[in-house]
Amino acid sequence: MSQNDDIKQLEKVLGYKFRNTKLLELSVTHASYTRSHKNSYQRLEFLGDAVISLVVAEFLVKKFPDLDEGELTNIRQQMISQTSLANAAKILGLDKFVRADVKITKRNISDSILCDIF
Repeated sequence: MSQNDDIKQLEKVLGYKFRNTKLLELSVTHASYTRSHKNSYQRLEFLGDAVISLVVAEFLVKKFPDLDEGELTNIRQQMISQTSLANAAKILGLDKFVRADVKITKRNISDSILCDIF
């Protein structure tokens, strides 16, 4: 399957058509694949971590108006934990799209990487 086909398939899995498919490609590219942190998902991961935390926090505040900050924090941490996000990535089949060094891809993709790309 060509790289372009992979991107189209990933868009289908996500249910979203990207205007800039280079960002989508970058979002699944591990630093080991490019030998560079500059051309990997790490900067997008930084941004994504902030976005998912905000979105989940807003959801929880609206859904549970009577919970205090500590309870909301605990629930949010569970929802955005490495295990939770890695499981969501596996359910979506994102592991099939990770671009990484062959040593990583020959083994199972780690939960850490799956969490990062989610």
